[in-house]
Amino acid sequence: MTKTTFRINDDKKSLTFERDFSVSKDKLWEAYTSASMLDKWFAPKGWECTTKEHSFEDGGKWIYSLKCTDPEQTDFYGMEMPGVLTYDSINPEDSFVYTDTFFDAFLNERGEVDTTMPGSHTILTMVSDGTGTILTFTTSYESADDLQQVIEMGMPKGLEESHDKLEELVNTL
Repeated sequence: MTKTTFRINDDKKSLTFERDFSVSKDKLWEAYTSASMLDKWFAPKGWECTTKEHSFEDGGKWIYSLKCTDPEQTDFYGMEMPGVLTYDSINPEDSFVYTDTFFDAFLNERGEVDTTMPGSHTILTMVSDGTGTILTFTTSYESADDLQQVIEMGMPKGLEESHDKLEELVNTL
Protein backbone atom coordinates (compact mmCIF):
# COMPACT_ATOMS: atom_id res chain seq x y z
CA MET A 1 0.00 0.00 0.00
CA THR A 2 1.51 3.31 -1.05
CA LYS A 3 1.56 6.48 1.00
CA THR A 4 1.76 8.53 -2.18
CA THR A 5 -0.86 10.21 -4.32
CA PHE A 6 -0.07 11.60 -7.75
CA ARG A 7 -2.67 13.42 -9.81
CA ILE A 8 -2.84 15.56 -12.90
CA ASN A 9 -4.74 18.73 -12.08
CA ASP A 10 -7.77 20.08 -13.96
CA ASP A 11 -5.64 22.52 -15.96
CA LYS A 12 -3.90 19.47 -17.54
CA LYS A 13 -0.51 21.18 -17.31
CA SER A 14 0.24 20.71 -13.60
CA LEU A 15 0.42 17.80 -11.20
CA THR A 16 0.20 17.40 -7.46
CA PHE A 17 2.29 14.88 -5.54
CA GLU A 18 1.53 14.12 -1.90
CA ARG A 19 3.15 11.68 0.49
CA ASP A 20 2.85 11.02 4.20
CA PHE A 21 6.07 10.49 6.14
CA SER A 22 6.18 9.15 9.69
CA VAL A 23 9.01 11.49 10.68
CA SER A 24 9.18 15.03 12.02
CA LYS A 25 9.17 17.94 9.62
CA ASP A 26 12.72 18.98 10.56
CA LYS A 27 14.13 15.62 9.40
CA LEU A 28 12.28 15.84 6.10
CA TRP A 29 13.33 19.47 5.67
CA GLU A 30 16.98 18.56 6.18
CA ALA A 31 16.78 15.79 3.58
CA TYR A 32 15.30 18.21 1.04
CA THR A 33 17.67 21.12 1.71
CA SER A 34 21.10 19.58 2.33
CA ALA A 35 23.24 18.70 -0.70
CA SER A 36 24.79 15.67 1.00
CA MET A 37 21.32 14.36 1.87
CA LEU A 38 19.89 15.07 -1.61
CA ASP A 39 22.70 13.03 -3.15
CA LYS A 40 21.58 10.00 -1.09
CA TRP A 41 17.98 9.89 -2.29
CA PHE A 42 17.16 12.26 -5.17
CA ALA A 43 17.09 9.74 -8.03
CA PRO A 44 14.93 6.79 -9.04
CA LYS A 45 16.03 3.20 -8.60
CA GLY A 46 19.18 2.46 -10.63
CA TRP A 47 20.17 6.14 -10.82
CA GLU A 48 22.49 8.27 -8.69
CA CYS A 49 22.46 11.98 -7.93
CA THR A 50 25.60 14.11 -7.74
CA THR A 51 25.57 17.71 -6.59
CA LYS A 52 27.90 20.06 -8.43
CA GLU A 53 26.83 23.24 -6.61
CA HIS A 54 24.27 23.97 -3.89
CA SER A 55 23.17 27.22 -2.30
CA PHE A 56 19.88 26.83 -0.45
CA GLU A 57 18.76 30.46 -0.19
CA ASP A 58 16.38 32.76 -2.02
CA GLY A 59 17.82 33.06 -5.53
CA GLY A 60 20.29 30.23 -4.84
CA LYS A 61 20.84 27.25 -7.12
CA TRP A 62 21.26 23.54 -6.93
CA ILE A 63 23.19 22.21 -9.92
CA TYR A 64 22.97 18.45 -10.02
CA SER A 65 23.22 15.48 -12.31
CA LEU A 66 21.31 12.21 -12.40
CA LYS A 67 23.16 9.25 -13.89
CA CYS A 68 21.84 5.78 -14.70
CA THR A 69 24.10 3.20 -13.04
CA ASP A 70 21.95 0.12 -13.64
CA PRO A 71 23.12 -1.94 -16.65
CA GLU A 72 19.70 -3.64 -16.76
CA GLN A 73 18.19 -0.30 -17.81
CA THR A 74 19.79 -0.81 -21.21
CA ASP A 75 18.25 2.21 -22.95
CA PHE A 76 19.39 4.53 -20.17
CA TYR A 77 22.54 2.90 -18.77
CA GLY A 78 25.31 5.50 -18.57
CA MET A 79 22.92 8.34 -19.48
CA GLU A 80 23.40 11.54 -17.53
CA MET A 81 20.67 14.13 -17.02
CA PRO A 82 22.08 17.37 -15.59
CA GLY A 83 19.74 20.00 -14.21
CA VAL A 84 19.58 23.26 -12.33
CA LEU A 85 17.05 24.06 -9.68
CA THR A 86 16.69 27.74 -8.73
CA TYR A 87 15.16 28.54 -5.34
CA ASP A 88 12.68 31.36 -5.86
CA SER A 89 11.56 31.76 -2.23
CA ILE A 90 12.03 29.87 1.01
CA ASN A 91 9.85 29.80 4.13
CA PRO A 92 12.13 27.83 6.52
CA GLU A 93 10.85 24.39 7.54
CA ASP A 94 7.45 25.00 5.91
CA SER A 95 7.80 25.54 2.16
CA PHE A 96 9.87 26.62 -0.78
CA VAL A 97 9.27 27.51 -4.40
CA TYR A 98 11.65 26.58 -7.17
CA THR A 99 12.14 26.43 -10.92
CA ASP A 100 13.76 23.31 -12.37
CA THR A 101 15.31 23.03 -15.84
CA PHE A 102 17.41 20.44 -17.63
CA PHE A 103 20.84 21.26 -18.99
CA ASP A 104 22.00 20.09 -22.39
CA ALA A 105 24.32 17.23 -21.42
CA PHE A 106 26.89 18.30 -24.00
CA LEU A 107 26.88 21.94 -22.96
CA ASN A 108 26.62 21.35 -19.23
CA GLU A 109 29.80 23.16 -18.27
CA ARG A 110 28.57 26.33 -20.02
CA GLY A 111 25.20 26.05 -18.30
CA GLU A 112 23.07 25.94 -21.44
CA VAL A 113 19.42 25.07 -20.85
CA ASP A 114 18.19 22.10 -22.88
CA THR A 115 15.25 23.65 -24.70
CA THR A 116 14.05 20.24 -25.92
CA MET A 117 13.13 19.35 -22.33
CA PRO A 118 10.35 21.10 -20.39
CA GLY A 119 11.18 23.22 -17.38
CA SER A 120 8.89 23.36 -14.38
CA HIS A 121 7.82 25.59 -11.50
CA THR A 122 7.10 23.92 -8.14
CA ILE A 123 5.58 24.89 -4.81
CA LEU A 124 6.63 22.43 -2.09
CA THR A 125 5.09 22.36 1.40
CA MET A 126 5.63 20.32 4.54
CA VAL A 127 2.92 20.15 7.20
CA SER A 128 3.07 18.33 10.53
CA ASP A 129 -0.02 16.18 11.01
CA GLY A 130 0.53 15.00 14.58
CA THR A 131 2.05 11.66 13.63
CA GLY A 132 4.52 12.79 10.99
CA THR A 133 4.73 15.11 8.02
CA ILE A 134 2.73 15.51 4.85
CA LEU A 135 4.88 16.52 1.89
CA THR A 136 2.97 18.12 -0.97
CA PHE A 137 4.21 19.69 -4.14
CA THR A 138 2.46 21.10 -7.13
CA THR A 139 4.53 21.31 -10.29
CA SER A 140 3.41 23.36 -13.29
CA TYR A 141 4.56 23.23 -16.89
CA GLU A 142 4.05 25.63 -19.79
CA SER A 143 1.65 23.27 -21.53
CA ALA A 144 -0.20 19.98 -21.25
CA ASP A 145 2.23 18.57 -23.86
CA ASP A 146 5.19 19.44 -21.61
CA LEU A 147 3.59 17.63 -18.68
CA GLN A 148 2.80 14.65 -20.90
CA GLN A 149 6.45 14.53 -22.04
CA VAL A 150 7.79 14.13 -18.50
CA ILE A 151 5.08 11.61 -17.63
CA GLU A 152 6.10 9.52 -20.66
CA MET A 153 9.71 9.75 -19.47
CA GLY A 154 8.62 7.94 -16.30
CA MET A 155 8.16 10.79 -13.84
CA PRO A 156 5.45 9.14 -11.68
CA LYS A 157 7.51 5.97 -11.17
CA GLY A 158 10.70 7.99 -10.65
CA LEU A 159 9.05 10.19 -8.02
CA GLU A 160 7.72 7.14 -6.20
CA GLU A 161 11.10 5.37 -6.25
CA SER A 162 13.10 8.41 -5.16
CA HIS A 163 10.68 9.14 -2.33
CA ASP A 164 10.89 5.49 -1.24
CA LYS A 165 14.65 6.09 -0.91
CA LEU A 166 13.93 9.34 0.96
CA GLU A 167 11.65 7.51 3.39
CA GLU A 168 14.33 4.91 4.12
CA LEU A 169 16.87 7.66 4.71
CA VAL A 170 14.79 9.86 7.02
CA ASN A 171 13.69 6.85 9.06
CA THR A 172 17.37 6.26 9.96
CA LEU A 173 18.02 9.84 11.14
